[in-house]
Amino acid sequence: MKHRVLASFILSMVLFCSCNKTLVDDTHKFQNSNWMRFSPEHFSFKVNNTDECYHIYMTVTLDTAIYTANDLPLVVNMHSDDSTELRMYYSNIALRDKNGKRVGTFDGSKQTVTQRVRDYVYFNTLGGQNIDVKQGTPKYELPGIDAFGLKIEKANLELPK
Repeated sequence: MKHRVLASFILSMVLFCSCNKTLVDDTHKFQNSNWMRFSPEHFSFKVNNTDECYHIYMTVTLDTAIYTANDLPLVVNMHSDDSTELRMYYSNIALRDKNGKRVGTFDGSKQTVTQRVRDYVYFNTLGGQNIDVKQGTPKYELPGIDAFGLKIEKANLELPK
């Protein structure tokens, strides 16, 4: 009986671990709701399979009474722990639709927007990966930004490399 219980436990753990579709899902809060220009938000995670592709989502929570822009420009640096894989790109999180109406969810004056910013991303290096995200406005201080989050989730569709 003990062997069956142990075997069932090990099998369930293997299935649970193999079904993990998320590499990272983390949110960082800003001190005093202020994102400094040269203070990147750092996210680390491990890649165990270079044949899988992922979608990258970014989330921002802000105070609409303070941050009134239509979008949030970002500078994103992706790099492996051993620096053999380096990527840099610019991205925008749209805070309003084409008609000027704010998008996302609201809690009073707090707006939260999640947007998929990269589709079908492959990581070419096994092991540690890092993503550093900086606010891309020309302002040194960006008031009204409460939190920033990153989620990397396995894509349902496998594309050829």
